[in-house]
Amino acid sequence: MLALFAVREPPRESGRSRGTRRQEAGCRCRCFCAIALFTLGNSTDALLILRAQMLGVPTVQLPLLWALAHLVRTLLSWPTGRAADKLGRRRTLLAGWLWYAICYAGFALARAPWHAWMLFGAYALSRRSPRALSAR
Repeated sequence: MLALFAVREPPRESGRSRGTRRQEAGCRCRCFCAIALFTLGNSTDALLILRAQMLGVPTVQLPLLWALAHLVRTLLSWPTGRAADKLGRRRTLLAGWLWYAICYAGFALARAPWHAWMLFGAYALSRRSPRALSAR
């Protein structure tokens, strides 16, 4: 969050008009507000661990479940980052949020322990997209 206010890009030498700069600033403000609203509604990952336990994943396996999510996130960070570069910021953000919503719907509808394993792997992708966006 601090980076949004403390880090400044060097000024670009271009013939952009004042109106164009205002439009860009407005777009950035809307994007920031959308991300802030999404973050407020974002639940903690610990609740997903509790949901997995409710689905019947043994307590002893919960760290493995968490490790699976991080393994998927690590292995797919490079390919998803490249895909984010091709898609652009807006599409990447929308795709990430859509996938996130699908994963949460899956957690709500899950009925078996293996569902939790599959959903944690899929959820790792939704956690990757917004970070790929912020790295730009």
